[in-house]
Amino acid sequence: PALDSDRALQTTLEEIRCRTAVLLGLATSIEKAYETVQHIPKIVLVAPPAAYTASSGKLVEAGQIDLVARAISMRNTHRTFPGTVSMCTAVAAQVEGTVVHEVTQQRDAQNIRIGHPAGVMEVGATVSHRAGEWYADRVTTTRTARRIMEGSILVPQQYLDGKAWFEDKG
Repeated sequence: PALDSDRALQTTLEEIRCRTAVLLGLATSIEKAYETVQHIPKIVLVAPPAAYTASSGKLVEAGQIDLVARAISMRNTHRTFPGTVSMCTAVAAQVEGTVVHEVTQQRDAQNIRIGHPAGVMEVGATVSHRAGEWYADRVTTTRTARRIMEGSILVPQQYLDGKAWFEDKG
């Protein structure tokens, strides 16, 4: 909420996002980027590990994470941290010279613990530097999900006995 209520900051971040969209060729102008590509590129704010209270009310200690990150999506702070964004953040943490690398206090050479609004997520990344270029060789992540449905499916016995629906000529 603090990030979303800072209108000056949000305006600056949106301008950065729109200018970047133009530089990446996603839009022909800042105005077009604002109108037509509102969801990409993503803006991520990163900082060294610091204790904070997650949206659940649970305290996240600085020692539980390798960096704090907040993603801006559609002009608002994301309630968690998008999976694709987490993978990019993990790769950036491995690349020397990036802001993410500079603020990360990574304890594991390949895995990074990202402190986000809803808690902590661990993402792995392996990069290599070959012929003057950085390569993301591997990225791994896990997702947790809450159960959103429980139900039953009624299947005719003949199908369970091995006779498929398309074999039913009757």
